[in-house]
Amino acid sequence: MTAKFGKTFNKKKYCPRLEPKRILTLINLAMLGLGISYLQHADAAQASEIGKVNTYKNADFLKTNQLLELTKNGKTTKEVGVDVKTETHSQASKSNDTNKRADSNQASRLLKKNQNRIVDPKTIKDGWSLKNTKVKNRALITPKKSHENQGTIKNTNFINSEIKVKPNDKTDLQDNVYVNKDNFKDYFNQNGSAKGNYNPITGEQKLTTGSWQSGNITFKGGIDLRHNFRINGAINLGKETKVRNVFRVLKGIADGIGIVFYKGTRNQIGGSGGNLGIYGVTNAFGWKADTWYNVGRSFKFGNTTRRLQGEADDAFPDPYGAMVTTNKNGQGTIDKDSVRPLPKIIEDNKYHAIKMIYTARTKEFKVILSTPTGDVIFKKKFDYDAKDPVYYFTIASSTGVLPTKQFFKIDSMEYTSIQKAFIKYIDDNTGTNMRVRVLTGQGGKTMKYSTRADIQDYLKQGYQLVSDNFVTGTTFDTDDRTDQIYEVHFKHGIESDFEKRNVKETVHYRYDNGQLARPIYQNVLNFERKVETDQVTKQRNYKNWQAVDGTSFKRVVSPYIKGYTAVPKLIDEITNINENHKNIEKIVVYKANDEKAQVKYFDDTTGRKLGEQFLHGAYGSRDVYRTANTIQRYKQMGYELVSDNYPKNGANYSQDKLVRVYEIHLKHKIIEQSEKSTVKEVIHYLYDNGHLAKPVYESVLNFSRMVGIDQVTGKKYYGIWQATEGTSFKKVVSPKIEGYTALPKVVVAVDNINVNHANIEKTVVYKANDEKARVKYFDDTTGRKLSEQFLHGAYGSRDVYRTANTIQHYKQMGYELVSDDYPKNGANYSQDKLVRVYEIHLKHKIIKQLEKSTVKEVIHYLYDNGQPAGPIYENELDFKRIIKFDQVTKQKRYGNWQAIDGTYFKKVDSPKIIGYTPTLEAIETINNIDGSHKDIEETVVYKINDEKAQVTYYDDTTRKKLSEKELNGAYRTRDSYRTVDAINQYKWAGYELVSDDYPQNGVFYDQDKLIKMYEVHLKHGEKMDFEQRAVKEVIYYQYDDGQLAEPTYKNKLSFRRIVKIDQVTGQKYYGVWQAVDGTNFRSVVSPIIEGYTPIPEIVRAINNINSYHQDVEKTVVYQANKQNEVVGGNSPKKFKQIKIILVRVIHPNRGVRINTEKSHTKKISLKPHHDRQKVESTHKTKFKLNTLIKSGDEIKKQNPVCQKRVIKKYQKLPQTGEKKSNKFVYFLLVPLLILSTIITILKRK
Repeated sequence: MTAKFGKTFNKKKYCPRLEPKRILTLINLAMLGLGISYLQHADAAQASEIGKVNTYKNADFLKTNQLLELTKNGKTTKEVGVDVKTETHSQASKSNDTNKRADSNQASRLLKKNQNRIVDPKTIKDGWSLKNTKVKNRALITPKKSHENQGTIKNTNFINSEIKVKPNDKTDLQDNVYVNKDNFKDYFNQNGSAKGNYNPITGEQKLTTGSWQSGNITFKGGIDLRHNFRINGAINLGKETKVRNVFRVLKGIADGIGIVFYKGTRNQIGGSGGNLGIYGVTNAFGWKADTWYNVGRSFKFGNTTRRLQGEADDAFPDPYGAMVTTNKNGQGTIDKDSVRPLPKIIEDNKYHAIKMIYTARTKEFKVILSTPTGDVIFKKKFDYDAKDPVYYFTIASSTGVLPTKQFFKIDSMEYTSIQKAFIKYIDDNTGTNMRVRVLTGQGGKTMKYSTRADIQDYLKQGYQLVSDNFVTGTTFDTDDRTDQIYEVHFKHGIESDFEKRNVKETVHYRYDNGQLARPIYQNVLNFERKVETDQVTKQRNYKNWQAVDGTSFKRVVSPYIKGYTAVPKLIDEITNINENHKNIEKIVVYKANDEKAQVKYFDDTTGRKLGEQFLHGAYGSRDVYRTANTIQRYKQMGYELVSDNYPKNGANYSQDKLVRVYEIHLKHKIIEQSEKSTVKEVIHYLYDNGHLAKPVYESVLNFSRMVGIDQVTGKKYYGIWQATEGTSFKKVVSPKIEGYTALPKVVVAVDNINVNHANIEKTVVYKANDEKARVKYFDDTTGRKLSEQFLHGAYGSRDVYRTANTIQHYKQMGYELVSDDYPKNGANYSQDKLVRVYEIHLKHKIIKQLEKSTVKEVIHYLYDNGQPAGPIYENELDFKRIIKFDQVTKQKRYGNWQAIDGTYFKKVDSPKIIGYTPTLEAIETINNIDGSHKDIEETVVYKINDEKAQVTYYDDTTRKKLSEKELNGAYRTRDSYRTVDAINQYKWAGYELVSDDYPQNGVFYDQDKLIKMYEVHLKHGEKMDFEQRAVKEVIYYQYDDGQLAEPTYKNKLSFRRIVKIDQVTGQKYYGVWQAVDGTNFRSVVSPIIEGYTPIPEIVRAINNINSYHQDVEKTVVYQANKQNEVVGGNSPKKFKQIKIILVRVIHPNRGVRINTEKSHTKKISLKPHHDRQKVESTHKTKFKLNTLIKSGDEIKKQNPVCQKRVIKKYQKLPQTGEKKSNKFVYFLLVPLLILSTIITILKRK
């Protein structure tokens, strides 16, 4: 385990009681001068004096926290500190390792004073040397000049070693970056629940502290995977927590910590939950410490809100660590070979050291996690893209419902930075990156790149350069946390051209026979547009068409051709002509006019038209019709021709639109005779009652005439009478009689009296004058006149007409009287020749009626079996309107409906019935209701809910789910499922029931929409058995010739253990062996046989015997004593050799195990004290020192082990039977031990 610098180990007393034997042992150890050197940091004052101290991965040859000084010619110029790790090696191996590192240019990186920078070993020039000598925790500076003209770094802490640095070494070490808690925030972004949770004093970064959190830190810099990198720190995975939800108490710890390395862009983070920030990142590798058991696509305890984007934990222990990779889609795969179980006690809410080491030469990524049970190592080789070796990383953690504290602590990080520059070639037209050149290199180095070739390539493709902010010779900056971005902007080259198009209007003038009538008329409208061709895409951008000559064809009147009609007579104006309009082609057809002529036949005798012939023909033609035949036919009828103006060769249609009229006149042929006659005129003047009013008036005319016979009709036609006294009766004025009107007032002159005229006899009647009146009936409602009554009566009389009957008639029709100005006793004709006008006005009688209407909304609530689920919901809206009933027309005029309670039915939510779901959650608002709307009837059906339950069978022994039973049933029903059968099956398989919370009479679905969860817990049944074993101790007592000296000594230690047999898997689990008679064979003192010395005198006690210990067999050999050795007062001197085993101590705190076996062999006289002669003492001491300080180990504390020397006391010797000799030995033991200790102390001094 790693020795922690800067700490002092606690010193404790290791034995509970300081017995004399132990005190002597400690004194002896102190006199021997054996101690342990503790490795410590330089103190805080020294650290602040020399600046920041960082760790370099290849400084393994420096074995302590050292101060190195760079000297030249004895003058100190540089003083730096190096923090290194301590390891145990031999001197030879250290020297070899050091030389190898020097040869491979993996020398120590030195820090400049007060700066976090590394001194490049190649800057150590001739005459300079670096020396490290541990004196007062600082390195002494000694000028050293190598005769080989080389700089030297010397380390003389445990062993002396030198590292030679060649002045011309080309290794570039200036880009190594060191990160620790002081500059942590400069190199990491905090996201999610990690934001603002960094403690710069302790280096602690909190990732999560509660439920449903996701926190991560992303590394800002870029890591060059062509070089090694190393991260030292610690992680805290939290501890188990509990959360109670509706169904159960959840307990556990989740989800763990993931570390993912990726390329491309910075600040990437994968999915949360079981993804641990790794799954979801593409083409990545990483490591995770997973504390949550993710099964398949769902989590334990039903946490299914976060889906895994990769392999689940089904086949792995809980918790565990493993290497992880992802593919191009972000799907994660767990490396099975790297999976290591983690001890459950790692979930102790404490920090555990972690090292992440990447070795560029082997491309191996290694993670070393310290746990309470030891280090766990994970490693895997990852191949990276040599063209893009820049990688970034993220440390992420998340939680679900369980609130878990998950922290990361930074100790140190060292990596080789690489700078990254992007040259973006941007198409400004599309706003996209056409190409991105990625350049990598060391800070301060020139970018070996020019944009010229790429620009020329794009110019050939039709682009035009807009800007280029990259300058050839630009150097990489020294900040790997931000990328250098340069942009080269292009735009598409454009070539302009014009496209032209025209639309023609063509008018053809033709006769109806197809011949050309007039020259063709043509007009043209020209259009043009600008066409821009993109030289990159070759796409053409067409601008809008522009009219050159306008967008209309003017009206075209068809030319006039005499005698012809153009169809059509004009071509209308055509507007809104655009470039896509088709050419217009029109045809005007000239048709010859249909000219007309009439031939009329007149009877001049009667003045009548005898007949008419209608002629027509095309303009310019001559008609075939002739009049001769018709005239001849009339002559045969008795006519004779008077005149004929019709052309002899036919009518000529030479004048357009002129109807020629030709007349043929004929007359009757007449034969004449002579005749005479008279005509009288007589006038009678009478009253209308027949009485004579005036004397008769009389006059006579004489006539003579010729009589002709019409040859056409056969009738006689009388010639004109020739009047002898004239042909007229003169006018005769009727005499006036007051109050009466003569009818006629004047007997008019009668002219043209001929012989055929009858005698004229006239009567002038004197009538009382007929006066007139008019009665008009008007409909004031329609404004029309209904009727009119014309009245008349004799002058001075009163008319019998009355309006009452007519008015009554109209009232019966539905009218009502407005006014009547007709006299009640009738019209009085008292004024001569005056027409009186009377008006009766009526109007339609209107009866108003009030109409009401009710619109109902009815909602039925039914179960799906038709039974009522609740009371019927009813609502009504009342409306009213006025109806006007015209009594004349019988028409009804309806007014508008007026809402009394509103015009809409409001939304009606369906009542909630536990355990049922309505087909309609609500009847929505129904608007625009009026009095004519039909009643609304809706039905809401309640369907019983299908409730669910789940019974899960758990194996408490393996903490796995055995099976799951999904149940369902209608609400308010009881499920028929019972767990008895399943439990019996498991019992048959060897399980024992632990608990069953499923109701004995079945689950009752009395809670709507609640999935009831029941658990049946079982455990593996166990069968108990015992196993016994014994370890025997046998001691044989023999003389040196093999003969039996004493009976064999036998002893036995019995052990037994419990054996548990898993009744499910059949596996046996063995308990710990328990000692029945103890675990030690006690010391056995060899029996005393007079004259013999047993070897050994004591068979040592054997401690810590376990069940696996082999049987112990010992043999004690008795050797005969020499003759001059006596035991007792008068016997020759005899000596006993007594071997005293003092102690074996394991130092409890210094990491060094000291096995000390100190044997004192004393020759002790057994004669009485005053007879004792010289006691000869030999002193032999043996010490074993095992150094256990190794890199990465901790010093183990062990309880002190003290072993007592036990001497069995026998009451008498086997042969002599003496009893006091053993007591005498005991009396001498204590002084001899004190004497031995004093001699040892004096010798050491």
